[in-house]
Amino acid sequence: MDHKNMLNFFIYRNNDSLIFLWCARKFRMKLIESQGKPNRFLLSLSISASTLQNVVNLTLIDLPGLTKVAVEGQPESIVQDIEAMVHSYVEKPNCIILAISPANQDIATSDAIRHCREVDPTGERTFGVLTKLDLMDKGTNALDVLEGSSYRLQHPWVGIVNRSQADINKNVDMIVARRKEREYFATSPDYGHLANKMGSEYLAKLLSKSLESVIRARIPSIISTINKSIDELESELDHLGPIIHHLGTLSCI
Repeated sequence: MDHKNMLNFFIYRNNDSLIFLWCARKFRMKLIESQGKPNRFLLSLSISASTLQNVVNLTLIDLPGLTKVAVEGQPESIVQDIEAMVHSYVEKPNCIILAISPANQDIATSDAIRHCREVDPTGERTFGVLTKLDLMDKGTNALDVLEGSSYRLQHPWVGIVNRSQADINKNVDMIVARRKEREYFATSPDYGHLANKMGSEYLAKLLSKSLESVIRARIPSIISTINKSIDELESELDHLGPIIHHLGTLSCI
C-alpha cells in the first residue's frame, strides 16, 4: 500500500462493542480510478489486544467494490484485476467474509454473494450485511432478505444504516451516527421486531464471537505446527553435533 495515501482508522469502546470508523468509499474508489492500480489501495485495519482489553487480534481488509466495466483512465483489465484480488483474500480459510450489498438492489444480482458461494459454499465464513435500508423506495422494505426468505445464509443477515452524505458533510461523529442507527431500527414499523439484531454494534459483537470461534478451532492445528517446527529444529541441532567454543585473540598494530 502506498503510505502517502494511507488512511488512518480509529476505534474506541462503547458498551463493550467495537465501533469502526470507516473512511468514505468514494475516496478510496477515486484513488483507485486515478491510479488504475487497485492493489495499491487496500485499506487494512489491525486491532491488537494489547491496546484493548478482551479483544482478540484481527486484521480488517476493506476490499474495493467489484466493478463491471473500466471507466476512462483505468486499464481494460481492471474488472479482472479487482476480481482476482478480492478472490485472493476471501478464499483463505481463516478469513471471515462480510458480503455487503445495498438494500435498494436485487440481492440476486449481488457479486459479493456470488464470490462467497464460490469460496465458502457452506456459508460457514460468510456474513451478509445489508446497507442503505433508509434509502429504499417508500412502501418497500428488505424483510425478505433480512429474514432469510429470499436468500438464506448460515449466519443471519444484519442490516445497518450508515451516515448519509449530509451527515458526513456536517461532520456528524460516529457516536451520534450509531445512536441514530439504533433509533432508526427501534422506531421502524418494518424492522422494529428485528431491532435487537440489527445495526453496526450488533454486527461487531457477532463478528467478535465468530472470530473467537475460528481462533479456538484453529488452536490445535497451530499447536501441532509449532510442535512440528520444534522437533525439526531439535533434529537439525542434533545433526550439527555438540557446541564447540573457540577462543581467539585480536591484535592491533
